Amino acid sequence: MERFPQKDIEIIRKWLDSKPLITIITHFNPDGDAIGSTMALKLYFEALGLTVDSIFPSPFPSYYNWVPNVSEVLIFSEKEKVNFANYFSEDRIIFCLDFNHPSRVNQLSEFLGNSKAKKILIDHHVDPSPEFDLSFSYPGTSSTCELVYDFMAKFGITPLNKNMATCLYTGLLTDTGGFQFNSTHSSTLIMAARLIEIGINPNEIYNLAFNNFSFNRLKLFGYCITNNMTIVEDKKLAYLWIDRNTKTKFDIQDGDTEGLVNYPLKVLDIEVSVLFKQDYDKIRISFRSKNDTDVNKIARQYFNGGGHVNAAGGMSKKSLKETLEYFESLIPSIF
Repeated sequence: MERFPQKDIEIIRKWLDSKPLITIITHFNPDGDAIGSTMALKLYFEALGLTVDSIFPSPFPSYYNWVPNVSEVLIFSEKEKVNFANYFSEDRIIFCLDFNHPSRVNQLSEFLGNSKAKKILIDHHVDPSPEFDLSFSYPGTSSTCELVYDFMAKFGITPLNKNMATCLYTGLLTDTGGFQFNSTHSSTLIMAARLIEIGINPNEIYNLAFNNFSFNRLKLFGYCITNNMTIVEDKKLAYLWIDRNTKTKFDIQDGDTEGLVNYPLKVLDIEVSVLFKQDYDKIRISFRSKNDTDVNKIARQYFNGGGHVNAAGGMSKKSLKETLEYFESLIPSIF
């Protein structure tokens, strides 16, 4: 399948000829791929002389503060909600990155859903919503950053610089778990090589992305693995949980739990890992797997979620205790 057909690229060129204001938006709780793709596309369009506003529906983890120009991002605030309507006005072009449905932008979904602006989706999750004017959805691709890289190459006009390349490599690296997931293809590694040729420092980016823990975050991981983890050996399954008391105990911020769900997979005989995190009004659930175990199906069928074969998310409106009991009741049949 050809990514970014030329006829669609020409449509976007015409839309941008008049130099409209651009809004770039990504999903709630932005991760490395959401942040990297947003900032890379923002820098690219600005290099073309366009005016760009990038919006995150919620704060991003502080350990991504080093991503080039990320300080320029607008973070949604309930107090300033009325002002955010301006970024979805009819005269804008809205690029929607790394999510497949307007509901994934949480409080901003009303603005996005009601906006009469032209909306362009660039994403790699399954089952994209039909609500976009142009949809570039390629499930199985390593990351949205790989797709943004392809878009830039097809759109042309200006070459990538080091800051754009750093943003793109960040998403490529983090969404493949350091090039370990099944979504890592030859195109992924070719892209990584070309970004290195531009001048990025892959070792530095790796350390900033993966070796950038606070002591409290490190203690949280150790505590959960020691005290809040169950292993089901005959199912090659591990599951962990974090309740509000644990979050308070270690004074963790949103995003500090990112990566915890991957740790049980470091054990050779564990093929599926699940993390249950208690928020104020729901339980957020992260699924990870190795090999061909499809956690996307589990997240979609039982926990109102979805994602990829080896990485998916879901949620539950039940209490943490009830959610864990429900999950445990499913183990014999789904694993």
